[in-house]
Amino acid sequence: SMTYLRNAGLFGGIKLRACADISADMTAVRAKEYGIQALGVDALLADPEIDLVLNLTIPAAHFDISFAALSAGKHVFTEKPLATSAADGQRLVNEARSRGLLLGSAPDTFLGAAGRRARRLMDDGAIGRPVTGTAFMMGRGME
Repeated sequence: SMTYLRNAGLFGGIKLRACADISADMTAVRAKEYGIQALGVDALLADPEIDLVLNLTIPAAHFDISFAALSAGKHVFTEKPLATSAADGQRLVNEARSRGLLLGSAPDTFLGAAGRRARRLMDDGAIGRPVTGTAFMMGRGME
C-alpha cells in the first residue's frame, strides 16, 4: 500500500531513503515518485544508513524478506501477515529479540488519521485512563 509511503513524513524520525521491488521498473517508478534511491534488495539491506525496512511484499515473501532484514541488523515493519505459519512468525520474533531489534506487523490503516488521532487523545489524557478497547473498521475492507 502506498499509504505507508505517503504518510511517512507525518512521523518524526522517519525519512524514506530507498526502495526495492522484484520489478526493476516499479522500483524506478516509486523511487522517482518519492525522491528516493532505487536499490536491489541486497543493496538495500547492506546500506548502513537504513535502519528500518518496511516490507510490503506479497504474503508468501514476508518471512524471507523480514528475516533477511533482521539478519542484516535492520528493524522491520511488515504488512500482514507477519508470516504464513506460526513457526515462521515465531522465528522472526526470536530473531528480532536476539538482536535487540523491533519487529512489527499491522495493516496500513493503523497509520491513518483516525488511528493517529485516537493515539494522540489517549496520550493527552483526553479520555481518561483506558482500561479496555474495541475497534471497528467500517468500509470495504483492508484490501
